[in-house]
Amino acid sequence: MFECVCSQAGQCSKHFIFKNSREYEICNDTAEIQANVRQRYIDAWERFEYPGQPEKPPKGKKVVLDTVAKENARAAVAAVKARLLLRHTFIHKDREYPELLGPLDLAKLTRHCLFFIMPLAGKGDWVWKRQIERLCKHLHLFDKICVGVVTSKPDVRFPLVHSKYVVQEFEKYGYTKEKINFIVKPNNRRKREGITFLEQLEYVMTDDPNTIVFYGQAKGIQYAADPTSRIHKWTEAMYEHTYENYEKAQEALNTHIFAGSFKKYGQFNTPRNHKWHYSGSFYWFRAADLWKRQWAYIDGAFFGVESWPGLHAKQDEGACLCMEDVGDMYGFNWESYTYPGEKVGIALITCDRLAYFKQSYNALVEYSNGGATEVVVVDDGSIDGTQEYIKENVKSHSILHSKRQGVAIAKNDALQYLLQKGCTHLFVIEDDILVKDSKVCLKYVKYARQHNLHHLNFALHGTLNIGNLRHYKNTIACYPECVGAYSYYSKEALERVGLLDPIFHNAWEHMEWTYRASIAGLTTPFWYFADHPESAELLGEIPGSIVNSCIRADKNWERNVVKAEWYFKRKHGVELPIRP
Repeated sequence: MFECVCSQAGQCSKHFIFKNSREYEICNDTAEIQANVRQRYIDAWERFEYPGQPEKPPKGKKVVLDTVAKENARAAVAAVKARLLLRHTFIHKDREYPELLGPLDLAKLTRHCLFFIMPLAGKGDWVWKRQIERLCKHLHLFDKICVGVVTSKPDVRFPLVHSKYVVQEFEKYGYTKEKINFIVKPNNRRKREGITFLEQLEYVMTDDPNTIVFYGQAKGIQYAADPTSRIHKWTEAMYEHTYENYEKAQEALNTHIFAGSFKKYGQFNTPRNHKWHYSGSFYWFRAADLWKRQWAYIDGAFFGVESWPGLHAKQDEGACLCMEDVGDMYGFNWESYTYPGEKVGIALITCDRLAYFKQSYNALVEYSNGGATEVVVVDDGSIDGTQEYIKENVKSHSILHSKRQGVAIAKNDALQYLLQKGCTHLFVIEDDILVKDSKVCLKYVKYARQHNLHHLNFALHGTLNIGNLRHYKNTIACYPECVGAYSYYSKEALERVGLLDPIFHNAWEHMEWTYRASIAGLTTPFWYFADHPESAELLGEIPGSIVNSCIRADKNWERNVVKAEWYFKRKHGVELPIRP
């Protein structure tokens, strides 16, 4: 028998009476009791720490508890009572799952964001700072934002910075305390992100059928010492396919309560858990559907936030945005993985250099197209027998121009073909580049995803960038000269920036596109041209390719460069930025 916890507690004549561990009586409206229990449970959850074994007093002496000790004892008892009560109603009551609400009304849609940060001090702070930067790119989509932060003493295993530094990091991107509700708690290794989770839920939960909520966390903090750790790759994937994929999540929430990536089955055998969860704890949910369920119940362990969806929704009520029925994500091999719905394509561009084309094409075939699944060859009006060779020997799709139209048009034809074939990651390679790795395209995609880049260029073609490696923000490999002989483009970048401008005829066409991409925030700032840090091992060039360039051999090439510089200034209203 437990004391009643309704608003008349202490005066009410009824009690919660357990009968055969299955039935109980309640005195007031169920919703009121649930709300009261929820609040008492939250209060007790925050205060209560399981005490150690008390020291036995000497014989013949009584232990007199002071006021603080008595309060701690009462809090411990309250926590146990509240938890047992909520656990009983959650586990033993025959729950009926209400029917899911209808489709979202996008005209009335409201989004809220919950996020958790354990701000590691020292050199490891790059992990949570970089994730705040990525988070802030889409925070304008949310009406309410609640960030949980934990702090610690300096002598612990993972020292954490003061919460004010987290606030300052958000302020860099225009998000102040007026826009974000910060909940700061002492770090608790047993509860981890669960220490702030219930209070964060209280901040956003509602019965509005058109409210959806995102939950995520700054993951990988404990792996900050190893930037190449699989955990960081997993984290990047969760941002891309859960947080930034909000339109797909909204669509999934029309028919589901939860939507997230890396859905896993068969874990968390806690009571009434449906044995599924989103590995990594990045997910969206509909607040109103959970409002009708006992959403305040959370497993009292370090995995509480991760197991929470499986406590309140059946397996078929959780949509998977990417990778269903996954295994151990901590040991997952990301080297050759492309996500469902994504496709890699590569285009080889050539013009009047048959000997070069043969070497470049044969290397591409030998190394399995660099991991690409769609290949196209574009010849820009060759008259040296290259087109005849392509017709007889090239098995992939080819586009043959009847006359020269210029590099921009040739590359645009290739990019448009790959887009039509459904490619989401596109590569353009010129005929003097040699592929040296069967996964070169996949490795470029992985690196771009890791640093949230949509455009990369192989920098070591020619001599201008040799020995000039530098790093942007101490992490991204960059070079000072823009080289477009092997380039990566994401589908998103091409949709936002457009194709190459054909008015730039065989001069500046790629440089000008890269400038547009940098202005749009799709790649590193101009003059910091990003490349894969291991590009020299992945790609090479045919000796003498610059000297034997068909473009530079054109008598009009220098005039084309002058025209391109003039047109750039006319188009953008400015000259190229000053070199840093």
